Amino acid sequence: MGTPVSNPVVENVSFTAQIGYYAGSTGSYTNEIAQWLKDGVKDVIRKISIVSPQKLSLFTSTEAVTNSGLTLTTPYVFHVYQGTKTATELPLEHRHQAADASSIYYATLESPVYYISENKLYRLPESDTAGYAEIVKYSTPNDSSSPSIDFFPEQYYPYVVLYASANVLHAKMVAKMGDADILDSLNKAKDAVTAFKNDIDEQLDESDTADDFNLVDTYITTAYNYLTDWTQITAGKNFDFEAMQEDEDVELAQTAMSGAQSQLNLASLLLNRIQGQVQVASQYPQVAQGYINAAQGKLSLDNAEYQWLTSQLAYVRQKYEEGFIPEQK
Repeated sequence: MGTPVSNPVVENVSFTAQIGYYAGSTGSYTNEIAQWLKDGVKDVIRKISIVSPQKLSLFTSTEAVTNSGLTLTTPYVFHVYQGTKTATELPLEHRHQAADASSIYYATLESPVYYISENKLYRLPESDTAGYAEIVKYSTPNDSSSPSIDFFPEQYYPYVVLYASANVLHAKMVAKMGDADILDSLNKAKDAVTAFKNDIDEQLDESDTADDFNLVDTYITTAYNYLTDWTQITAGKNFDFEAMQEDEDVELAQTAMSGAQSQLNLASLLLNRIQGQVQVASQYPQVAQGYINAAQGKLSLDNAEYQWLTSQLAYVRQKYEEGFIPEQK
């Protein structure tokens, strides 16, 4: 006997509504839930057949067996009979011998037989009066405000709900891995960066901006050299700024600093001019950053929800599996 699972809501609530209590919103998975409920019925019966096969009789339906046979949806056949006579199963390879009066497999209305071929059950001998078979069949759940499943004990309804809930949770996790909003923001950010590069490249080709950039680099490099490795032509010696301070050569240090400052001023003036030349293009990095920020914000929310989905899926799966743990004796 398995561990009971209580229905998570009050009676007369649809299966889909019950799934929502485990998995959150279900509106995006209406068609999928209909299929997952069907799959849940099949999986519950499969598990029962493994852990408690004696309980499969709880899922049986009595169906008529005509001369054209009875289509089976499961392999579980419990009882086949013609009138008051029980039919015995005949190995498929002997079915033709059922019509041979001299064969030990000869079938009569007093001693009927049945066999299974191509997923259909046939009973012999053929008769104008239908025979009957008690079989396990897969039924389609009725997902209404009064949910039901034919030939399926109500005590197992919660497991069908849990099965479908796990599928909804998993589908939501998969969706988070390729969130359309995040991918759209990243693509737009890439487009903005590309536009910025193209715009700058055009300006470098059509103006003196490239030369200006090179000149700025020269000014900054010269300023750096003033402060780290300035050659004093008149003294014929090399000095760095740290050595100047240690030697307390204040005048020489001030000269070096002044030279560096003048170079930086030139670089600053030129950068201001370049800024004016590329002012239109400068909007693109801001646009790209905006899209990146939007993607990061959505990703943060998705990550938090993904963590919840992960833990909830583990919880639902555990409850589902616990229902099929045989009672210890």
